[in-house]
Amino acid sequence: SDPVSGKDVTWQAPPLQNVFQRWDEEVIRFTIERGRPGTPMPTWGVEYGGPMTSQMIDDVIAWMASLPGNQEGPPELSAGCEKPAKKDYMSCGEEIFTARCAVCHGPQGQGKEEQAPKGERPLWYQGLALWKGDAKHLPRLQHVTTIRNGRRFAFMPAWAEAPAQGIAAPAYPLTDEQIEAVVTYERSL
Repeated sequence: SDPVSGKDVTWQAPPLQNVFQRWDEEVIRFTIERGRPGTPMPTWGVEYGGPMTSQMIDDVIAWMASLPGNQEGPPELSAGCEKPAKKDYMSCGEEIFTARCAVCHGPQGQGKEEQAPKGERPLWYQGLALWKGDAKHLPRLQHVTTIRNGRRFAFMPAWAEAPAQGIAAPAYPLTDEQIEAVVTYERSL
């Protein structure tokens, strides 16, 4: 049941077998130690009121890293989408979105709003829905910057090859052209 409202809900959490393709170890540790308020993910770190010591959390992270999928990269992109031309932004944006973004935002950009009662928690707990034109309301530069640099501890990873200072580069970065393609596709939803 929902810890906020007490209503029965079905939660669809991102899969653990590819968590290291999306987030760095610091974000994974933060999530385990402190939980995710408003979701079924509890606080586990003893420093935050949970039952697990730092060593126990290290063991959980090591176990997660050993899961099949965490040693592999995300799906390969087609050759044409490695450095897409502007005329290919829409088709490549969809391909890249499917390979990198859909795990959180859903295959059609629907987010996870259907699994959570509306108005009871911020959208970032569900993976922002992009399919209702939500992305079009952001200024394009802000949209690009969000994908480039992520939203630290809001569980939106940085995707740029060289994100802003102090933000870890992702294991599987996107080029500026690929980010522009994703933005073009998302703004069409």
